[in-house]
Amino acid sequence: LSFLLSSATRNNCLKAIKPKMQKRKDPIKKTKSPWERDYQLAETRDVFAEYLEMVIQYGFVTIFVAAFPLAPLLALVNNLLEMRLDSFKFVAQLRRPIGFKSKDIGIWSDILAAVGKIAVVCNAYIIAFSSDFLPMMLFAMDFREKNA
Repeated sequence: LSFLLSSATRNNCLKAIKPKMQKRKDPIKKTKSPWERDYQLAETRDVFAEYLEMVIQYGFVTIFVAAFPLAPLLALVNNLLEMRLDSFKFVAQLRRPIGFKSKDIGIWSDILAAVGKIAVVCNAYIIAFSSDFLPMMLFAMDFREKNA
């Protein structure tokens, strides 16, 4: 929980503050034409870090939702804030990326499916061993056998 909150907060703060610090270092002159100003922007990086951040958050939320049911709400708030920060970053601070054709998100789809399966098993264990459900069911079954 603390890792999820601290890393998400830290990443969002860095995404909001870092461009302002770079703008102070490298001011783009207003006298240049728009395409010259756009060329001075930073190059678009690979989206691996963006995917990795979302997969880690998805893993934490789905695997430990039984232990901390408020995690999906916090993840939603974080994703809404991150969406705004990323859209500003792609529109105002980075060069336009060169597009290429892709069938799907690749190996990330398999990773998300595996994390989903692990989450089902992990949540079942958390619910079974941290609540009174399992002992009550065993007692009820034993009580039925003795009375039958």
